[in-house]
Amino acid sequence: MGADASKLKIFRISPWPLLLYKEKEGGFSSSFEYFLLKKFVEAGHEVHYIVPASNTPKDFVYHGIHVHEFRHLFKNISPPALWLGFVVRIVSFFLLVVLATMKTLQISRKTRPNLVYGCAPPGALAAYAVGKVHNIPNITRLYGTFLYGHLQSSLWLVKSFEEFLAFKIQCQFLMITNDGTRGDVAAKILGVPPERLKFWMNGVPARVFKLEFNVAEFKKKLGIPLDRKIVISVCRLVKWKGVDRLIRAIPSIVSKYNNVLFLVVGDGPERKNLEVLSAKLLVTDYVRFTGTVSHDAIGLYIKLADIFVSLFDYSNVGSQLLEALTCGACIVTLNSGGTGEIIRDGVNGILLEYDELDRLPNTIVELLRNEEMMERLRRGAYNYAVKHILTWDERAEMEVKLVEDLFG
Repeated sequence: MGADASKLKIFRISPWPLLLYKEKEGGFSSSFEYFLLKKFVEAGHEVHYIVPASNTPKDFVYHGIHVHEFRHLFKNISPPALWLGFVVRIVSFFLLVVLATMKTLQISRKTRPNLVYGCAPPGALAAYAVGKVHNIPNITRLYGTFLYGHLQSSLWLVKSFEEFLAFKIQCQFLMITNDGTRGDVAAKILGVPPERLKFWMNGVPARVFKLEFNVAEFKKKLGIPLDRKIVISVCRLVKWKGVDRLIRAIPSIVSKYNNVLFLVVGDGPERKNLEVLSAKLLVTDYVRFTGTVSHDAIGLYIKLADIFVSLFDYSNVGSQLLEALTCGACIVTLNSGGTGEIIRDGVNGILLEYDELDRLPNTIVELLRNEEMMERLRRGAYNYAVKHILTWDERAEMEVKLVEDLFG
């Protein structure tokens, strides 16, 4: 490719400001995104990360990563009418693409890149444009997709216009996180050449595999009685994550087994609605909202729990489920997307179908009363993780090698 693979200048364009990671993951330095970029830096490459600014844009170096911020106008506008929603969304999308492209080209006047990544659909289009200008390879990086689920609708192009573009634009590799949302199937339907697709799971931090701590002390720290059973949900609180399904099941559960506390770990726009729902159902004494916790702490909460519940709409094969498997959790989950390819009902978790959601309360009660069954599912979960789930280090090394081989 005409570049020295031992010292590459890698540009990575993201549509998300660093501050967003504070709400989603407890901080940018706790994210796999940061871990991967650091892995490139440690391999001797120069990494430039182009992101929207949360406040006043600035350029700075963060642990060896050159961060370049740009101001994104028009990002928090609520359309005055529903019919304007699509127009506002598309105008905002393309404005973000233009601003990201301009900022990246500005940086490239001083530092010419060898490779440009585009994260999510806006970054993908910007990376494509920059790649064309400099005649260098571009990689599209998608973190799962809603596209496959929307392809079943006659309005799929309206619902997923941006993702459709990201799948179709020319790139060296289309890299999609295998999170159960069937990005590989969507790519096949849209005619993406198989050799271009990289469909990998993100894995989990290595520390999760060997996480040990004193449950009694952690319960004491959180003010939870030692004999209280714990049911946990871990996710960003948005509507499609289905946390309301768990909360609606609580009245039935506590009517049969009341020595239980439900921990909702995470934050997001649905939190207020979920708190109101808990009050309406008169179960606030049984529910605790923790807010955002760091990646380092998520494993502790999962280890603390007797049961881990995940009821997402599109797929449950996200980082939370991978960590739950690695922690050896007793898992109850919904068979959405590719979840059934990971969780085998009765072996490494309990898998509910959509038309079986009314079984959720009795399933949780049965598990709380049956320590032997919970322990069997925990062993099944951990055994699966040891055989099939990568550490962040292993996953990052795969990507570094892919890029270096491209120039090797």
